[in-house]
Amino acid sequence: MSTRRVLVADDDKNIRLTLAATLADMGFDVVTVINGWEAVYEVRKPHPDGPFWLVLMDYQMPGMDGLEALNDIHEEFPGVHLAMITANGSMETAVEAMKAGAAEYLAKPFTPADLSTLVRTLEAKDAAAG
Repeated sequence: MSTRRVLVADDDKNIRLTLAATLADMGFDVVTVINGWEAVYEVRKPHPDGPFWLVLMDYQMPGMDGLEALNDIHEEFPGVHLAMITANGSMETAVEAMKAGAAEYLAKPFTPADLSTLVRTLEAKDAAAG
């Protein structure tokens, strides 16, 4: 797999660091932010390494929540894979995330294997798309 960029947005420092380390071990270039505003800003910034391949967004954050940020990113950058991560693992939350543009949904607590499955699913979607 060529190096691809992933953005992790979560207000919990331990989760950000754990996700960043796991994704880096999987070969990704990872950028972390602490809220929805920073996530939208980061995705909008021009990057010499190209756009983000995946944005992992926490559902509940102070200020701009994950749903609003996902929706903004999805409208402006439809080619970016979006995934919601949340401790509020209800069916209603999952449906809201999908309506906001999330292609995948990961309920906390999750394992590195769960994250790996999410990444493999998105890679398979890319391969099927051509």
